[in-house]
Amino acid sequence: MLPTAVTGLLAGCFVLGTYGGDAPAQCTIDPPTSVAIGVSASPQEGLGQSFTPCEEGFVTRISLCVLGASSGPVTLGLQAGINLAAPSYSQRVNLVTGSNTITLAAPFRVTPGTLYSFGLVPTAGSLEVGYHDENPYEDGTLVQSDGTFSGPRPGDLVFTVEIAPDGRRSTGPSSWGAVKELYR
Repeated sequence: MLPTAVTGLLAGCFVLGTYGGDAPAQCTIDPPTSVAIGVSASPQEGLGQSFTPCEEGFVTRISLCVLGASSGPVTLGLQAGINLAAPSYSQRVNLVTGSNTITLAAPFRVTPGTLYSFGLVPTAGSLEVGYHDENPYEDGTLVQSDGTFSGPRPGDLVFTVEIAPDGRRSTGPSSWGAVKELYR
């Protein structure tokens, strides 16, 4: 599962939106990014990203960049810690090459100061996801699994985790990097 070079890609992920009613997004974990390469997963070897929530709330959506789509569904798992083989929450998703936003079927509760991770395991074929070999997101890291053992690896996926205070999903659009450029 070594990274493979990919030419000229990706600004960072950024989820822009409003929540039903007047409830604003509590936080969006959106690591700064500028250059990406790919990292692969297979049915026996998952990959994911650890993150530390900025505030208490519920993960409602996860965005990431897929460089090569799997030939079948992918199992998304969420859990405290980095054991991708034992998710507390899982759902099957279909990913396509390009930007993907996964809306969770049920919001996943998180608390600040606790390390969580999401994992992606293809049911067939392989999956290649945008990755940075540096560590632009200091509160987490790339996680890779051989199906039994999960461990942190240098770098980060190109990802966004959207956390809402009450579990309501964003009603606004997702965009990749457009708004972030305003703050650089």
